[in-house]
Amino acid sequence: MAHLSLEQATAATEAARRRAAELGIRVTVAVVDDGAHLVHLSRMDGAPPLTAEIAEAKATGAAALGRP
Repeated sequence: MAHLSLEQATAATEAARRRAAELGIRVTVAVVDDGAHLVHLSRMDGAPPLTAEIAEAKATGAAALGRP
């Protein structure tokens, strides 16, 4: 299993948040390691509350299926 540091996960969520801001949308970003364990979760102000659960589930599913 590849190690994903908190620093790397945080950098990924920050990049996603910057892109979302450029697009004028509010998102929740979940980063999991290749074992599908949550490493970092970030919900932008104004993103719907349920998006936290959805983002984590999507990230976990992608990791379980070996998808980016």
